[in-house]
Amino acid sequence: FIVFYWEILFEKRNFWKRILASFIFLLFGLSVILFMPVRSIAQPFMDWGNTEIFSNFIAQIRRVQYKTFEFGQTVTLFTKFQFIKYFLKLAGEQFTYYLIPFVLLGLINLWKLLKKFCIFTVLLFLINSLGLIFILKFQFNPQQSSVVEVYYLPAYTIMAIWLYFGILYLSKFVKTFIFLPFIILPLITNFNYNNKRNNFIAYDYSSNILKSLPKEAHFFSSGDNQMFLLSYQQWCLNNRKDLSFYTDTGLLFKNIFGSDFFQLTKEEKRMRREYVQRELLKQSRPVYFSLGSSFSNLRDIKSEITGIVFRAKPSGLNYDMWQIYAIRDIDNKNYLTEYLLRDVAAQYHYFLAEKYYIDKNINEMLREFDIAGNAGGDVEWVFNNIGISLREKGFSDDAIKNFQKGIEINPYDDNSKNNLAFMYLGFGYEKFQKKKYDDAVDFYKKAIEISPQLADPHGYLGVVYEQMNQNELAISEYQKAISLKYDYIDAHYNLGVAYWKIKNWTGVIQEFETVLQLNPEHQQARKYLTMLKK
Repeated sequence: FIVFYWEILFEKRNFWKRILASFIFLLFGLSVILFMPVRSIAQPFMDWGNTEIFSNFIAQIRRVQYKTFEFGQTVTLFTKFQFIKYFLKLAGEQFTYYLIPFVLLGLINLWKLLKKFCIFTVLLFLINSLGLIFILKFQFNPQQSSVVEVYYLPAYTIMAIWLYFGILYLSKFVKTFIFLPFIILPLITNFNYNNKRNNFIAYDYSSNILKSLPKEAHFFSSGDNQMFLLSYQQWCLNNRKDLSFYTDTGLLFKNIFGSDFFQLTKEEKRMRREYVQRELLKQSRPVYFSLGSSFSNLRDIKSEITGIVFRAKPSGLNYDMWQIYAIRDIDNKNYLTEYLLRDVAAQYHYFLAEKYYIDKNINEMLREFDIAGNAGGDVEWVFNNIGISLREKGFSDDAIKNFQKGIEINPYDDNSKNNLAFMYLGFGYEKFQKKKYDDAVDFYKKAIEISPQLADPHGYLGVVYEQMNQNELAISEYQKAISLKYDYIDAHYNLGVAYWKIKNWTGVIQEFETVLQLNPEHQQARKYLTMLKK
């Protein structure tokens, strides 16, 4: 808007009147967002954020649901430079690299013709490229990089304006038809990437999910790959209207978590989700969920795999859903250039591996896990979930390798780090039970090195040091554990015991009182605290 009305906005005569008039038109343009609450009142199927409620409407404008994603992460300066490099790569691909010289030529020509306007476009370009990169706090990994791509569209628009001025300059010296190949070549070179005519991966994936679900099932989906595909199936193609779909965010499908859900803290949302999910399990309707759904966090719920989904209430029946699935081109490299399609391909192979394990075909299981890693190894969940599955099946060495691959591809992946750290904790505890304390210390230190933010390794290490009569070291480790996780009851209690050994009675009282504050039913702390106060 501002670019195309540059001359009107900044003409010297009646400057403030023009600014006011332009601002009014800008408000008219933004008024389209008022359609959100109007449409929400009609209770549409896709009622994103339930914006008929004023607080939800404001939250949508403020992008509250993305606040943690965009601004709540810790990133380094090196991450910013990675995004700059990635942006330059994307810009080259948007215009095809051989057009970039014409873009730069246009910038020079614009400077000669309209210096102020040129400076203004450069500022807009920098704000919508480098400015966004340094303001937003995305981690540089395939998932978040794919999300941030659309943020650069205004910068590409500015580049298109520069390209126009570049072609305008060259048109003074050459015939217009000379530019025809430069228009056709991008279409030819990018045709395979943009041609989706025979790409059925997304359609087949959502169709296969529907085939996996019995009549009137509840289904908890995860991520755009499922939410929008299932919406299309149910409300555009009128398939399986008997099913009820939900998301962890409560944004797209029916929000069953309450009208105040969007105003809750992260922990409050987790508790609300868990409560609602447990209530659904008490009903007679079957409950299913996808890979990545928060339903998997209900550790006491024993789920079972049904094709490419999970059944929350096991039926004991083992149907081979793979016989009725339609699966086309999931290994077609031309299609797997897209992040979300790599995610789908990896899911198919992951679940196939699980099927082969049930069939006791271990070689095929391992092969499918390898294919899943090759197809979607840069997808955040892949190596982590493969590692978890292999760990649970007793393939410790393979599990470690997959966790390490997950960390290597995405150094910010706390899931792989934590799971690998807990594996080393398990190895260390085995050594501890055999009284091989030095070996236990080595494993616990490995866990700390891999996942420094975890409190548990410090707590375990403190116990070993106590057994080795190194009380000062034990105290130091317990204190580190508590600094990372204040409600770590065992660490507080053990620290109190360690203080007892060195006769630091003030420390003992403080720690045992803290234990009772966190857990009033802790009998040992109460017993020794009573003895001490006598």
